[in-house]
Amino acid sequence: MYHDKDDKKYTICTVKWHATGRKETGKNEGKVMPTHSKIISDEKVSEGQTTRRVIYENGDVAEYGYNKGIYFWNLYKITER
Repeated sequence: MYHDKDDKKYTICTVKWHATGRKETGKNEGKVMPTHSKIISDEKVSEGQTTRRVIYENGDVAEYGYNKGIYFWNLYKITER
């Protein structure tokens, strides 16, 4: 929403919102994407060193990216919804 000087509100855009539960610290899974649960979303992203994000049916999230020139998957397991 944009609020002008007269406090009129304008819708700029509408986006999808995906709420996630509390996650454990990411665990390095190496170069193989985790396949432990059905995938509900698999998107390319550009967030720092993260280039791909996968969201699983069970609430876990895996991210593919790099650090110090080494590419790997990190798996963030859900601990609470």
